[in-house]
Amino acid sequence: IQWQALKADKRSITVDYAYSAAHRLDRIDKQHLGSLPVMSKIAASITKTHAEKEAEIFFSVLPTLSFNPLNIVDRSASAAVTGTRSSGLDYAINQVAKLRTGFNRRRAPKKGRFLAVSPEVEELLITSDQVTFNINGVGNEKAITEGEWGTRVCGFDIIPTEFVQGAGTQASPYLCVAGVKDAIGFGRQVVEMEQGIKLQDYYGEGIRALNTFGMGLLYPDGVGLWKVRV
Repeated sequence: IQWQALKADKRSITVDYAYSAAHRLDRIDKQHLGSLPVMSKIAASITKTHAEKEAEIFFSVLPTLSFNPLNIVDRSASAAVTGTRSSGLDYAINQVAKLRTGFNRRRAPKKGRFLAVSPEVEELLITSDQVTFNINGVGNEKAITEGEWGTRVCGFDIIPTEFVQGAGTQASPYLCVAGVKDAIGFGRQVVEMEQGIKLQDYYGEGIRALNTFGMGLLYPDGVGLWKVRV
């Protein structure tokens, strides 16, 4: 028996994004609004905006990181993706299956796989032959009635998001990010919100928030990209 010592493998995540928000509520406006919880509404809006900004940065940065190029499926220079199985390699499901093969070859964990797609690509998946027809000639009722695939497609949880980069054209295909949840590191360093701030130059009070965050790859073989032209 040859005993091997455990070796530490360090991964660095750079926290290099910071966004702030500041709002004021004038005293006269507050008096007119009465007992409405205006400041709590503003705080909730700020929290939502910060979350959206994180998603926007995440989906713009992730495709540029150094992950395994063998996990990229791209036929956007050839033809647009279709929802008809007779389209061969341009059939959407075939391309997702090819992405699955890449992950399997890299021995990426099968649990926790996801595929983030634009609403337009999700529409293709919803209306594809694979959903509307099966071997018994019975359609997928959930997909047809609710516009949902269900839980997984070719082993990937489908996550529709408007923050996917690209325009769906040949020159600018949608950059649909695929991955395993454990392969990506995301960290917040400072999350701070202050309410009821007395403002020197105004009759009123302020609310402000700061959010700093960053991201990086922990497992490059567990991230991939599907470039889609629609």
